[in-house]
Amino acid sequence: MGISRKRYRVILLAAVLIIAFGLTGCGKKKGDTGGAAGSSVPESAGITTSTAVTEPAITDSGSSEPSVQEPAEGATGTPVTEPPVTEPASVPAGADAGSVDKTVKSGGGKYMKLGMQQISDRDYQSAVASFGAAETAGENRRLALRGKGIAYMGMTEYASAIESFQKCLSYSSGIITSLDYDVDYYLAAAYSKNQEDAKAQQIYDAILALKPEEADAYYLRGNVKLRMGDYEAAKSDFDKTVSLNPADYDRLIAICELLQNSGYKEEGQAYLTTAVNERGDKMSAYDKGRMYFYLEDYQQAYVNLEGAKAKAGNNAEVYLYLGKAYEATGDYNYAVNNVYNTYLSKNSGNAQIYNQLGLCYMKQEDYQNALTAFQNGLQVGDGSMMQTLQFNEVVAHEYLGDYASAAALLGSYLASYPDDAAAQREYGFLSTR
Repeated sequence: MGISRKRYRVILLAAVLIIAFGLTGCGKKKGDTGGAAGSSVPESAGITTSTAVTEPAITDSGSSEPSVQEPAEGATGTPVTEPPVTEPASVPAGADAGSVDKTVKSGGGKYMKLGMQQISDRDYQSAVASFGAAETAGENRRLALRGKGIAYMGMTEYASAIESFQKCLSYSSGIITSLDYDVDYYLAAAYSKNQEDAKAQQIYDAILALKPEEADAYYLRGNVKLRMGDYEAAKSDFDKTVSLNPADYDRLIAICELLQNSGYKEEGQAYLTTAVNERGDKMSAYDKGRMYFYLEDYQQAYVNLEGAKAKAGNNAEVYLYLGKAYEATGDYNYAVNNVYNTYLSKNSGNAQIYNQLGLCYMKQEDYQNALTAFQNGLQVGDGSMMQTLQFNEVVAHEYLGDYASAAALLGSYLASYPDDAAAQREYGFLSTR
């Protein structure tokens, strides 16, 4: 006999409460791939596009040569694995932040609205105080606790974020609403950031018990299983994700990158090969071009992306992929002059384009122009790109030999992003110069 939806609700709520109040996680398995790189998310708050995000990946060279930070792929329109911890405005995939935040704006009290604005401004400490004031003033307690948890995520205080999300769930009436699902996804993201992937997995298990067609939960659970070293289980979840929406090419690319970054390059590319073979005639030139880019067939990539550019108008993502395809073939001059600068000459500033332009200049060892590009990108004020651009500004100063400026900027960077281990190591290097 099947289980009723009422019984499923009981299972979900019970599972969430058990996880929230003391279920211990198991240790990581042999072959653990470690944390995700970004997102957006987030990048995007959650897997939104720039969605859920991997954090911007920092490749530490382990030497005196600083490494340039590529942005999370979400910054180029591709979804990421988890919300970047330092950008809590990023919503985890599956979170219903849009409708919840709309409720706050339309019916929230003054402290609630102030707290949400402070999160938007990345003033997380003040946001925590505002949400505390909202609770004291009798404003919506659950929304205040949710907001406080998001602010703690921004401060990288994951244990406090978990506690806030747990309290929010504990005040549930027992009837599962969009707010419960939204907070579940944030709680799972906080567990993952706190290196408690087993607990995050159990959150996704509980969601899927009630919503068995929830593609976001399968994708995020696959991400968690991959980090825990269980490739076969992760692949099963990724397969299910793709079967639910085979035309979600953002998600396909995200899965490819996750697997590639975990040492399963061919397995990741197989998803894209299948998509091109089975659906290539239905893909836009842009989608086909970026599929070929990740398949490392760069000639086919830029042929398709050049075609997409003619119809792209102001679509920065087309220019980003096109420029990166030319970079991959070593044609940096074309990427700089005919792609990135062409876009910037016709459109208002775009932080992602400026960042990629800076990275391309770095490859040409033109560090002064790289620094200028990163600084121009910072002037745009795109919150999803601030961490990446700030780090890359530091690196450019290092390559220019301006260690004093680099150290000062990196100190400021670490005040905002204290859990960036690679940046902490870089700071140690700079302190010896």
